[in-house]
Amino acid sequence: MSHRPYAASTSWIALVALVAFMAPHCGSDGGESGSDDGVVVDIPSDPGATPLTPEILAGMVSQSNYELDLDFVADVRPPGSDHWKAVQDLCAQRFADLGYTVELQEYGENGVGVNVIGVLEGSTKKDEKVIVSAHYDHIAGCEGADDNGSGVAGLLESARVLAKAQYARTLVVACWDQEEIGLVGAMAYAMRAKASEDRITVAFVYEMIGYSDTAPGSQGVPMGFDLLFPESTKWLADRGNTANFRNPYYHCAAGPDSVDTLGPVFATKVVSATVGAAAEMLEIL
Repeated sequence: MSHRPYAASTSWIALVALVAFMAPHCGSDGGESGSDDGVVVDIPSDPGATPLTPEILAGMVSQSNYELDLDFVADVRPPGSDHWKAVQDLCAQRFADLGYTVELQEYGENGVGVNVIGVLEGSTKKDEKVIVSAHYDHIAGCEGADDNGSGVAGLLESARVLAKAQYARTLVVACWDQEEIGLVGAMAYAMRAKASEDRITVAFVYEMIGYSDTAPGSQGVPMGFDLLFPESTKWLADRGNTANFRNPYYHCAAGPDSVDTLGPVFATKVVSATVGAAAEMLEIL
């Protein structure tokens, strides 16, 4: 699997890491709203009359759409369960309704795992792929609202917004299976991509995007982040934001991983930043 860096996208990639870029919530009806702690992007009343840009697409992310999907996904869904199948069907149907070519990638002995993959083929650089994904499985006995209902809901909303444009590169959206037992579904796709010598430009993976904690000192950044994004690191240090496993309800350890513990405004900012970054990497035509 090849990975090719593109300097033009650095600012957008940093915004995804910051998860604090913008908070406009433009729904499918073309309306607009914003929150006090975000930057509102003006959305044209007729988006088709104005060339789409990454900023405009980012501003079309709908918090209400995100919340509806999160409410549905957040239920017990270990692989093989009824709700696991229902979420799998949701991914497949949504991708198909949005115009993606849909594949159910079965892997393992007797096809025990199922990845749901949607593809929008690009034009001038169609052999180069941009992936946006999230895993849809979870462990038994836990709703998994943040892990990873929040990621699936973010992915579905990203797929909706990104389907509005045409691109030079190919867009791949994917709901991975069996993450909880060792990233099995994503690895199955990666191994196939490697064997096929796929050209993957960048991959964005939503994982637990719904919970946040603004208490000073409660969060940190991944090792090496300061070397790549020194200004962003300083910005974060001044505010105490972003970290791994910051959710105390991870795998229901300190209580239910339920929707009422999450912040949809925060998650919508993450989705907006990711949509903008993905659109820039895809190269809108």
